[in-house]
Amino acid sequence: MKKMAVIAVVTLFLTSSVLFAESDIKGTITNDTGAKNSTNVAVGKDNTSNLGSVRMKNIQMEGTVVNRTRAKNATNVAVGSHNKANLGSINMENAHVKGRVVNQTQGENLTNVAVGHGNEANLGSVNMENASVRGTIYNRTTGKNATNVAVGSHNKANLGSVNMENAGVHGSVVNQTHGKNLTNVAVGHGNEANLGSVNMENTSVKGVVYNRTTGKNVTNVAVGSENKANLGSVNMENTSMQGAVVNRTTGKNLTNIAAGHGNEANLGSVNIKDSAVQGTIVNQTNVENATNVAAGSGNEANMGSVVIE
Repeated sequence: MKKMAVIAVVTLFLTSSVLFAESDIKGTITNDTGAKNSTNVAVGKDNTSNLGSVRMKNIQMEGTVVNRTRAKNATNVAVGSHNKANLGSINMENAHVKGRVVNQTQGENLTNVAVGHGNEANLGSVNMENASVRGTIYNRTTGKNATNVAVGSHNKANLGSVNMENAGVHGSVVNQTHGKNLTNVAVGHGNEANLGSVNMENTSVKGVVYNRTTGKNVTNVAVGSENKANLGSVNMENTSMQGAVVNRTTGKNLTNIAAGHGNEANLGSVNIKDSAVQGTIVNQTNVENATNVAAGSGNEANMGSVVIE
């Protein structure tokens, strides 16, 4: 394990991305990115394309992680197999953080694309895998004309979302998404498209989960087979939650679609499956001109609902 020489404060002002691996860090990590007319591309196999992102792998962190991205006319693309395209995101794998994780993305004309097999496209998101945070996770995404796309098989497209898998949080998770003309798409097989959502799988949370989505002209689509499309929703599967879950969705001209076979489309909903919740669940939905559709066979469409299985 590598230990940082300076354990008081580590502050970084960069114009692209930061990677920390096998490190022991105490202090503050700040990644501040201003991008205009920028293109970031990874082509082939096992690629990772990062623009204005922080990646933390196999690290111990005590302090604060801040990632700020301000972008205009920015394109981030990963093409091939097992690719990841990250724009204005924080990604934690086998990482343990005690303190605050803050991700703020503000942009106009943003495009984030992963094409092929086993791809993941993240725009203004916080992603945790086999990770733990003791403190606060704050993710705020404000955008205009933003497009996030994963095309192929077993893809994930996340825009303004917090995604936790095999993770643990003791504290608060706050996710806020405000946008106009936002498009989030996963096309193919086994895809998942998340826009302004908090998704927890095999995760333990003690504290508060707060998700707020405000949008105009927002489209969230998963097309093919066994897809999930989530817009302004909190989704829990095989998860333990102690505390409060608050989900608020406000918008105009919202469209959420899952088309094909075995699909699930959720708009302004709290969905709990094979999970244990002790505490309070609050779900508030106030939308105008909203369309929530699951078309095909074996599909489920939930709008402004609390669904418990």
